[in-house]
Amino acid sequence: MTAFCDKVNELNALGDPFANVKPGDVQGAKDALDKLNSEVGSVVAVAPDAIKSDVQKMQTTLTDFSAKIKGASTPQELVQAATAFQGETASLNQTVAKVKKYKQDNC
Repeated sequence: MTAFCDKVNELNALGDPFANVKPGDVQGAKDALDKLNSEVGSVVAVAPDAIKSDVQKMQTTLTDFSAKIKGASTPQELVQAATAFQGETASLNQTVAKVKKYKQDNC
């Protein structure tokens, strides 16, 4: 449990990986998403069974989004890929909320 709490705290300490990405910086957005996905992966590795499937769902969603924007080379293509992904956002937000609540209750 301690490892999970520590990893979630590290993830939270990162802040918004997209904060420094300038509008139109397609590669910067891809790099920020890769960094976020990598950090979530490190949380998956230490997640307790009670929350592991939710953390894995977060990672799967981020991986899917990464795959969708991989081919984007212009800001317009990036926006188009992100727009196509909006349906996943509500589900991702619910999962993130579950993980946050689990952390609050157990860390």
